Formats: sequence, structure tokens, C-alpha cells
Amino acid sequence: MDEITVIEIATGDEVTILRSAYDVNPTAYKLMKKDEKPESPDLEKFAQRMIEKSAEQTAAIVDAKLKELGAGKVDRGRLAQGAEGKERSEPEGGEHMAAYGELVRANPSWERKYHAIPEEDRDIRTPANDLMCQDYIRACASGDVETLRRIADIKLKTGGDIGKIDRQLSTTATEGGEFVPVPLSDTLVRKRDKRERIAPLSMRVRSDNTELRIPIENNVPAMTGVLENAAIATNLPSFAEVILNKQKTGNIVAMSWELTQDKSAAFDMVEIITNQGARKLAVYFDAQSAADGDGIAPNHTDALEEATITEVTNTTSNVLNRVAIVEVLLDLPTEYRDGTSPVWMGNAVTTARLANILDLNLRPLYGLNNDAARVVSDVGNAIMVVEGVPYIEVPFATDILMVGLLEEGFAVLMDNGVRVDSSRESGTAFTNDQVHARILDRRDSAVVLTDAFRKSEVMTS
Repeated sequence: MDEITVIEIATGDEVTILRSAYDVNPTAYKLMKKDEKPESPDLEKFAQRMIEKSAEQTAAIVDAKLKELGAGKVDRGRLAQGAEGKERSEPEGGEHMAAYGELVRANPSWERKYHAIPEEDRDIRTPANDLMCQDYIRACASGDVETLRRIADIKLKTGGDIGKIDRQLSTTATEGGEFVPVPLSDTLVRKRDKRERIAPLSMRVRSDNTELRIPIENNVPAMTGVLENAAIATNLPSFAEVILNKQKTGNIVAMSWELTQDKSAAFDMVEIITNQGARKLAVYFDAQSAADGDGIAPNHTDALEEATITEVTNTTSNVLNRVAIVEVLLDLPTEYRDGTSPVWMGNAVTTARLANILDLNLRPLYGLNNDAARVVSDVGNAIMVVEGVPYIEVPFATDILMVGLLEEGFAVLMDNGVRVDSSRESGTAFTNDQVHARILDRRDSAVVLTDAFRKSEVMTS
């Protein structure tokens, strides 16, 4: 065994063990090779004892090196057996292969940060995945194509040809998106979806194409009763369509170069990129879906506030009270109200007015979701429940109150992932010795069924 044994610790440091079986006793090692049999049983036993002694010496060197690195407690076990005694050929979890079939488990203090991650995210947020994402960001910034190729051999997400990552360093983007490690893209998407208000409740469609045509009902005949052996009326329905075209949005997240170099900071680097990126994407997309989408690029095709939605005439002199609220709700056709999941929507001003409506005993009529006396809505971002329907706050430009069925009436065309790359030369990155991570997403949205919504006049409380 002429080659040295390399052990990769969870801290990311590479420890070279110079002592191998060949180093300790080359004669014994050669005698134990498969193609060289010892001449006598005694000589074979002697060679075996020498090999075992070599393993003990190597293990002692490993322990000393781990102690020097402050890697923590070391647990050892045979490589051939797992924790439950089952045969296995590779180490699992935080275990790393050491010399002679032994395992090393290193648990540095920074790894404890992962214990606070929500359980549903632990499948993608692991030390190994975060280290891979850190390598990816550093490699993009420094133009390290070899590292990018190595990462691509492990895991990648691409909208096109798997394995072709040279384009990552070019200035031209492909139709479907760029190479991005799966853990980084998935973490961004999960956090973005948790922060968004409108899209998670809408009809979401995904496509690698820039354009998608959504068919919508124009004139669909109602069902009619038919007598036995009688002809069925042939009233042909007619359909219209809404054309969605993805629009690009992007943002820059700045971080120090040292953050991409320190292996113990991999967790923090991924947190910074995904938290800032998810928040800014969610805020932008909610604004486009609620009010800003006017069909003029790069804005989305049609926002809720821009669409021609039936406005319910208020019979209570423009005062926001329970009578006015019920009028808006009951004007929504029954097919979009009963047995479905409609939601109320309004901006911060409307939210405050609703929360301040009092009953005869001067108590809030519509309690907030943190009120123990009220039933918490199934909608994660709902603030309160108004007449049995969840209410979410959205960034409308005007103080209107809207109710509708987003899952049928509002369509969102999305990419299959989020694009992330980095640079050391953009903006002030070079002068400040920083890395700028660029986050890009493409999306379009529009109202596809106006009859699934109703809105009120501007009301005062």
C-alpha cells in the first residue's frame, strides 16, 4: 500500500496519514498481498500480527490528529458493519473512511447549527450539502471549472443537458436555466414559497419554455337533464386563452470572500444567500401578482388589481362593517365559494380596519390567528378568519377588499428552479474583496377567470 491514506474530517480539513502498512513493515505487507502467499503458516501468522500492529499505530496517529484539530469525540467501528450490525461497504452520515477499514466520526461545534433546522428541511440542509454549495459559489467567483465539473458529477440541477456546465462561466443564458446544485436551489425555493402569499394558493404551472398559453372558459353551457332514449343537446362550449411570458427578476447578495473560504462558515453562507434571496423574491412576486403586473415588460401580464373584476356596490355608505363584508362574499358565485378554498385579500390598511371592527361588547369581531378563541386557518399566511374565510394581507395599491378562488382564477407560470451564480468582479466586489451571489428567477402571472373574484369599493371603518 504505497499510497498515503487521506481522511476528510467534517471540518473540511484534509489530514494526511503518512503511516501505512507499507511504511510500518513493508516485508509483512508484501507477504499479505493476495498474489504472494507466505511460505509457512508461522510466517503467515507473523505477517498478520505485523499488519494489525500497523493498524494500531495508524489509528493512534489519526486520534492524535483529530485531537489537535479539536474535532471532538472519536467513535470507531468496523467499516464492514453498520450501527445495526448489517453489512455495508461505505460509511454513513458523518462517518469518514480511515485506514484499515475503520471509521472516524468528527462532530465539530459548528455542525450543531443543523440541529435547529426544521425537520422537513433536514433532507437537503446537511453539512455535506452546504459545503458543496460553498464550493460552488467559490468556484463560480474564481472561475474554477474543475471544481464545477466535480460538483456536477455529484448532484446538479439544470434546465438542459446534464453535465454541460462550461456555459456557467459564459455570458449567455439557456432557455431553461443554469447549472445550480440541487440543495441550494431547493432551499431557496422552499424558503421563497413559505414567504409568498399569493402564488402558493394559485394555479401554478411549470415549464422550461418562455411562453405558455392557458385556456380559459369563455362560454361553457350548463348541464341539462336528459330523458331516456332522448337526444342530448349539443351546445358547444367556447374557450379563450391567456398568454403568459416569463419575465426575469434578479438580485445581488454580497458577502465577504472569507465567508466562502472558511469551511465552518458554510452553514452561514447558505443561510445568508437563501434567506435574503427568498425574502426579496417573495416580496417582488407578491407585488407583481397583487398590483404591479400591468402587462408592460418586465412586469407580469395581469395583476389582481389590474384585472376587470366585478365591484360590489356597497349599501352601507362606504363603511366597512359586517353587512358590507357579507355583501361582497355572497356576491361571489356559489361554485367558487362552496366546497372550495376562497380567500380574502387586502393591504395593510384594510387589514387594520378589519381587525378593528368590534362587536356589541366592544371585542374584535374577527380575531387574529394568535387569538386562542378563534380557529386557525389552514392557510399558512392567513392573518384572520373573516366569515369563515381565511384572510391574507397582500400589497394592493388601493384600500380594497377582495375575495376569490386563486387556485382556479389566478395562474402563475414558473421556472423549474432558481438560478444562482457568483462573481468577484461585479460592482464593488473587487474593491471590497467580496463575492456577489446573483439570484435569478423567471415568472409570469395573470387572472385567468375574473368571475372567480369579487371586490369592494374603497371603504372606511
